[in-house]
Amino acid sequence: MGWVDLWHGILLCNVLFDEPMLRAVPVPVPLDLVSCDYGRGTELGCPIPFRGIAFVKGGGGSHNTDNCLKLVHLEAKATLVPGYNDEIDYQMHDWTIVTYTNTAMTSSWKDWRMDCRVSASDIAIDGQIKSELLQSGLLGSASGQALHNLLVSHPAPGIAAAAHEGIVYLMARKKYRHPDEVWVLALDTRNKALLGAAEFDNERQPCAPAMYCPSGIAKYSKPDTDLLVLR
Repeated sequence: MGWVDLWHGILLCNVLFDEPMLRAVPVPVPLDLVSCDYGRGTELGCPIPFRGIAFVKGGGGSHNTDNCLKLVHLEAKATLVPGYNDEIDYQMHDWTIVTYTNTAMTSSWKDWRMDCRVSASDIAIDGQIKSELLQSGLLGSASGQALHNLLVSHPAPGIAAAAHEGIVYLMARKKYRHPDEVWVLALDTRNKALLGAAEFDNERQPCAPAMYCPSGIAKYSKPDTDLLVLR
């Protein structure tokens, strides 16, 4: 079994062992978040709108076919815009996607390698995709309606390797917590290009607060190397 905290790390445990032990795999955290405010750091809050992680088979890089963990981090430069009736909104000035890869999955921070860092203001948009975004109202000719002004969240690394390596998916809205229209963007972080956009069905469904997701990650971690063991 595994427990994931996107700010602090992953705990793995083989519950079939006679003496089960917890093994820890840390995740990278941006230095500015832990060193700001004169070294006191900042309140990290819920990581889900800003981070996503996935296990990818054969996704270790163009010259590395190892299985790996892929972590995506979203850096958002936004300011709070007060609204009516306590309605909260944000003005996005720019956003940046940072991706990391871990092929060893031990307790060492050094296992993580930063793959790429791309800002929205540097991303190219195909003419057809731009036309679709203009029609949807996500983009516009007015100031403040460019790609880097989009309110994006919930980054997710693509789980396909090889030709699709480096793809990240993002959720985009016209307004913060907009109840009606949500879009999913496919971003090629290696070539700094927006590959596509599709409207996303955001109908709410009743669900339990905790989720269980099956995974084969335990087969690919390296228990005999420097894993932090917790008893």
